[in-house]
Amino acid sequence: PDDQALRGKLEALAQKPRFAEFTWLWGPPLSQRKRVLFRPFILSNFSSFSLNAKGDFFKAWEGETAASLEKWLQAVDAADDVELTRRLYGWKLQQAPRKKQGEIWRADVVRRLSAAKSPATRFTALAKIDTGLSLDAKTASALYEIDRASARPFILSHLPW
Repeated sequence: PDDQALRGKLEALAQKPRFAEFTWLWGPPLSQRKRVLFRPFILSNFSSFSLNAKGDFFKAWEGETAASLEKWLQAVDAADDVELTRRLYGWKLQQAPRKKQGEIWRADVVRRLSAAKSPATRFTALAKIDTGLSLDAKTASALYEIDRASARPFILSHLPW
């Protein structure tokens, strides 16, 4: 169907229970269509909980579905879509072992800030993976050394409780 007709059908489907838990299925292909039309729908129906066809919860970032989700994350990240990158990155991070999540996130924060070439891109890089996790002293120091101005508000908002 054309994009407008598809959007109308999806809006009707989204009213059904558990529609959002299939984000892993409809999210990647919709994201590749007309971005301006489908992005608001994706954001308003996004869920990091995943159901399979049997109605069982599963880890969408593993197995057959992982490749399409990873490709989606890379595409929205490259397009500097902060909100979708943050949601997809957070969803992927949630599915890592709980004890490893902070370690993975802190390494990604340093890697992304180091790779950014200007203050604006450093701000965007931090915004894309802004989660509720806390920084440790080593990571906070590394960020501060890379770019004091960009890192300062990020560090202050991610101090340990």
